[in-house]
Amino acid sequence: MLRDSVRLSLDGVPHSIDFDDVGKTALQVMGIRDFYHILIWAICTTENTLTAHVVLEKNIDHEQQKKIICGLKHELQHRGIQHITLGNRNGK
Repeated sequence: MLRDSVRLSLDGVPHSIDFDDVGKTALQVMGIRDFYHILIWAICTTENTLTAHVVLEKNIDHEQQKKIICGLKHELQHRGIQHITLGNRNGK
């Protein structure tokens, strides 16, 4: 309990989250070319949050972008991340 409290107060990656798995998961979603500047922390003892930047493949229309981002959020939620903020752009 003390270890979890210290980790929470220092905004460390929650022990229940595998940081490397999060990145690999994102890159396995069709349409995602890059996933970087990943920050993961607990906002309380039961909820985790993530912010990251996503680069999408070239020539993806707006509707497809929304589907890709929704799919990524769904996968991340299955890995214990409840609050997700993503900045995205199309690849060049």
